[in-house]
Amino acid sequence: MSLASAMLAAGALPPLVHDLAICLCAAVVFAVICEYLRLPHALGFIAAGLTIGPPGLMLVSSPEDIQIMADLGIVMLLFLIGIELDFEALVRRGRALLIAGALQVPLTIGAALVLWLLIARGAGWSLSATEALYLAMACAFSSTLLVVKSLESRGRMHGIFGTLCIGLLLAQDLWALLILALQPAPSADLATLAAPLVGTAVVTLLAFEPGRRIIGGLVARFHRSPELMGLTAVGWCLVCAVVAGGLEDLTRSASSPIPLSSGAGMGAFVAGVTLASLPKAREIVHRLIGLRDFLIVFFFVSLGMAIPWPIETSHLLVAALLVALVSTMRFIVAAPLLRLGGTQRLLAAAVAAQMAQLSELGLVITYVGHDLGHVGVEVITVVVLGFVITSALMPWLDTLASRLNGNYAEVAPAEVTPAEVTP
Repeated sequence: MSLASAMLAAGALPPLVHDLAICLCAAVVFAVICEYLRLPHALGFIAAGLTIGPPGLMLVSSPEDIQIMADLGIVMLLFLIGIELDFEALVRRGRALLIAGALQVPLTIGAALVLWLLIARGAGWSLSATEALYLAMACAFSSTLLVVKSLESRGRMHGIFGTLCIGLLLAQDLWALLILALQPAPSADLATLAAPLVGTAVVTLLAFEPGRRIIGGLVARFHRSPELMGLTAVGWCLVCAVVAGGLEDLTRSASSPIPLSSGAGMGAFVAGVTLASLPKAREIVHRLIGLRDFLIVFFFVSLGMAIPWPIETSHLLVAALLVALVSTMRFIVAAPLLRLGGTQRLLAAAVAAQMAQLSELGLVITYVGHDLGHVGVEVITVVVLGFVITSALMPWLDTLASRLNGNYAEVAPAEVTPAEVTP
């Protein structure tokens, strides 16, 4: 008899089940409180992690296992985004997305870096150039989790507004992969610079035809068995995520001149894209959206458990300044770039408002920077607090984006349909 069987026979549960039960119970309690206070549920999940994790009561024995569940949530999120991707709308907005996607991240980082250094000098802070750079990078990325949840709740995933938001998010993900590839070696050569882009292209080539023909055929065959259809889709998602996640190790072991990299999340997105044209694509999303929401809870709980404690007043002040800079950067960088690509002024402003929050990818970049010794725990604290603040501001950002988008409909009714501008 195995150890697990013996424990179950004795009435005991494995530690992982114990931790998951505590996380879910705490998440439900705090989510109910947030529902009563009309705050985003994500704040409740973060508060749950803060309460039961190392900063609080230390009720979770293995936070690493909860982080694995959180990573699976990100993978499933990107997979469903890929399935719901509207290629026709992307093509129609190709010029705007090409310009904004290529320039928004580097221009934001450059402008925010200058501002952080000027603010630090004026306020007399001891902020190094490296710390200022990481705070600037945090300003450049928007939250895929928060934006997608907002677009879904308001039925805007498939309109022009949603297409612009999703297109920018995907471009930001590619930039984030490039930054993560460069972090261990700031003096990287051209091969390292190209590794994420080439790696993503390789994963796409490997997955596209098998996904369309083999997996698509299986999904079509299982149309009368929703359980098998969903299971096949999840299996395909995880296979592509594993291949993409292990691409760098594989190419290094093969002594490839370019150590290709992509990332599990990007592999899952590619897997979703290969299924986007299937007649049953919407049904797949409907079957798996509950699983995604279940796993995403653990992302926010794990974030709460990772918040450094105690929090000083100075950290809160710098985090508030970070949030202000994020919002400013969206309106003075992202919106003008969309305008340059031909997007109407109010629509560009609506996209900027919708995406004026910090990103989970920005958190990952900051944590990696801490592990590499680039920044201290103070920078992590500021970025995490900034993410929490922008999560709390999401209802207000949603309202602002809805009003701007509604005004856009009145100015340019020929470019949109009523479904795309409903607040």
